[in-house]
Amino acid sequence: MFKKNYVWICVLLIIVLVVAIGFVVFDSVKNKQGNVDGTDAMTSTNEIDNQQNKNNTNQKKTEVAEGTTIKIKDIECEKGEEITIEIKLQKDTSFVAANFEYDYDRENLDYMGFAAGKSFEEAAMFMVNDDDGIIKMGYVASPDDEKLVKAGDMVYLKFKVKDTVTKTDIENMFSVTILKTEDGTDIPATISQGSIKIK
Repeated sequence: MFKKNYVWICVLLIIVLVVAIGFVVFDSVKNKQGNVDGTDAMTSTNEIDNQQNKNNTNQKKTEVAEGTTIKIKDIECEKGEEITIEIKLQKDTSFVAANFEYDYDRENLDYMGFAAGKSFEEAAMFMVNDDDGIIKMGYVASPDDEKLVKAGDMVYLKFKVKDTVTKTDIENMFSVTILKTEDGTDIPATISQGSIKIK
């Protein structure tokens, strides 16, 4: 009787042991699979985020407004003559704010004043100021304006050539310090300077 019970006890212990080992192995495999899946998912998400950031960065780099051209014509004049320098926008350009500077030759030119050209007639604000020999111009678009500035004369700067002029060719020194679209993007500008030729 004891021998028979002993056999059953041994069989029962073996069954319990097999079941326990089975649970341990299953749990180990499950945890391992879970870690692998989690790592892969995290890696995949990171790769997507990194690619998106890269795409956004590349997009920002390519967000450059189309450029425009500003031209100043050559002028021929004589000593003592009053002249008008026409600063012209060569093509229609969308911008809402602009600052320009004209650094004139103070030894040979006297600044007489300015007039807004047709392109700037509808500006909400257009100011011109002689700041110790540098003509500073500021433009702000009207709130109701479509923001497209038509090609044409932007501003006329008036000077008198001094009787004591010492040059036969005075270079124009016009520059763009600010030229921005409605979303704040800078607009590159090519400037054809021209010159003042004294006969």
